[in-house]
Amino acid sequence: MANLIQIGVSGLLSSQTSLTVTGNNISNANIPSYTRQRAELSTRPEQFTGAGYVGAGSQVSGITRQVEQFILTQIRMDTASYGALNGYANNIGQLDSLLADELSALSPSIESLFASLQTGAEDPTSVPARQLVIADLQSLSQRFGTLYDRLEQQAGAINDQLITLTQQITALGEGIAELNRAITQAPGNGIGEQPNRLLDERDELIRQLSEIVAVRTTNEASGAISVFIGSGQGLVVGSIANAVEARPSVEDPSQVDIFFKGGSSNLKITGLLNGGEVGGLLDFRTETLNPAFNALGRIALAMAGELNAQQRRGLDLEGQFGRNLFTDINDPAVAAQRVIPDSSNALPNNRVARVVIDDLNQLTTSDYTLLLTDPTSNGLLDYQMIRRSDNTVVASGEFPGAGLPLQISGIDGFTVDLQSGSFQAGDRFTLRPTRYAARDIEAVVQRPQELAYAASLRTDTSLGNRGSGAISAGEVLSVYASNGALLPEFTAPGQLTQPILIRFTDATTYSIFDNSDPAAPALISAGNGFTPGQSNTVVFGSPPAYQVVLNGQPQTGDEFSIGSNTNGVADNRNARALAELRLSGALEGGSLNFEDAYGRLVEGIGSRTAQVKISRDSAESLMNQSQATRDSLSGVNLDEEAARLIQFEQAYNASAQVISIARQLFNALLAAF
Repeated sequence: MANLIQIGVSGLLSSQTSLTVTGNNISNANIPSYTRQRAELSTRPEQFTGAGYVGAGSQVSGITRQVEQFILTQIRMDTASYGALNGYANNIGQLDSLLADELSALSPSIESLFASLQTGAEDPTSVPARQLVIADLQSLSQRFGTLYDRLEQQAGAINDQLITLTQQITALGEGIAELNRAITQAPGNGIGEQPNRLLDERDELIRQLSEIVAVRTTNEASGAISVFIGSGQGLVVGSIANAVEARPSVEDPSQVDIFFKGGSSNLKITGLLNGGEVGGLLDFRTETLNPAFNALGRIALAMAGELNAQQRRGLDLEGQFGRNLFTDINDPAVAAQRVIPDSSNALPNNRVARVVIDDLNQLTTSDYTLLLTDPTSNGLLDYQMIRRSDNTVVASGEFPGAGLPLQISGIDGFTVDLQSGSFQAGDRFTLRPTRYAARDIEAVVQRPQELAYAASLRTDTSLGNRGSGAISAGEVLSVYASNGALLPEFTAPGQLTQPILIRFTDATTYSIFDNSDPAAPALISAGNGFTPGQSNTVVFGSPPAYQVVLNGQPQTGDEFSIGSNTNGVADNRNARALAELRLSGALEGGSLNFEDAYGRLVEGIGSRTAQVKISRDSAESLMNQSQATRDSLSGVNLDEEAARLIQFEQAYNASAQVISIARQLFNALLAAF
């Protein structure tokens, strides 16, 4: 009877444990991180008798989690992918709304300004029309500033999010390390029995970590899990947790970089992180936000530069050359802000450098890095300039023997001017030719009289000409040299230094005279060729100051004159030239005007927004599928557990009946004796 009782008791205990595990599953059914458990039953060792082996019942060999490591890894990967795309989509959606919305977009301000310039050109003496142009200039500069401020706010929000997320990464890493320690020290771990609750908690922390950044894990023999981020930085190694920290970048203090802190190491890993919300924010900042800053700034530079240049070629109502409409794009203070030295550069911090815009048509939307390397064999510093958008070296060389100043020119439309200071090997500088232009653009013209609507020269045809030759109204090409000084062809009041007389010596040749004294013109050049019936451009000055076009078929002795446009208050030629800048190709080698450039920016961000949202939805679907696969294996199904309750209850009752029968048999045996 003893064996029968033992068999019944073992079945009773096994069923009781199974009922307990099933009840625990049911009570935890609504906890998403809980993994379904199962009592593993095995047959107890049999006993040998003369008649053979007799069974000894069952026993509980372990309580296991129903989990598949491959599925957990897939969930972490899909979660990291969705987190990155979701973070990217949320931020680019805000940017797209800002730039495309009619109330905040730049296009209406550009359209309004050129419309008012066109109105002003139709009536150049109208003070109210001029006042409207000044108001639109102010409105445009304010719109640029508002857009820049909004982008800056978004950049600041990303910095704040990265700081918070890195703190969460560190906290989760510490939690995982603590659970590793508890798991390895748990009773039964040495014989392969692990604490299921702690394992669930650890898996959940790793899943939460994968929402923030992509992770890779390895299982240790001790039962611990090591967690790696970036390019293999060990956030958690066994029971040791390292930290990550977001702090201002040494290259640009306006944005934060992420550093890995492990032991004595302090490694920048910003470019190594991917996946999760952190990866999405970093990708958005690099791929979209920073280029948007630069693209908007490039438009501001182009508008300020082109409008200023054209305004300075004309005459205002007071007969003076026009003053800038906007802040000079190469104002020394503005040019200096385009150079950002690394905070890690060696002392002293006395280096003075500028980025000067040379050619708006050649400007890109990239930032640049300037590196100074170790001295060469002749003791001179080497320099190397890298365009960050494609990591192309766009300039390299060495400092001249005379040292500073050093100008590095011919680079994508700008010149780097290293003026003075202790430039040393190892120095590093970030160059941002366009980034801050939308912030710095400011309308500086205040009075309607300052708008230079008139051209600064006037041409005339002699009444005694016999041929059909004609001269154009003339075009001013430039009034000021690169250093800001007036060209020799002009005087400060807005007049030509030298009135010009063009006299044809025959049908195909002409001479040019200084006509300061009309009674005795002074010869400047003779024997200039002319092709009848075609347009012949005559350029004056080096660098070119102004030009006229001669055409038709003049005869010997025909004369044409070029002089100052005095009392030209009703002249609208420069006003028309200002209005026509709307359609001029000021960017991308002449292929883009201002509105096209802004439209391309909005279109590019809009297209990218749609792509990212589609990718995010796809990633979310994959993540949900992986989660559903996990739930089908590891989740608690209440119907299934209810069926198991009935199954184990019946087994429990049957085992009790075995014990009852064994007792009855034992009592009957005692009664027989």
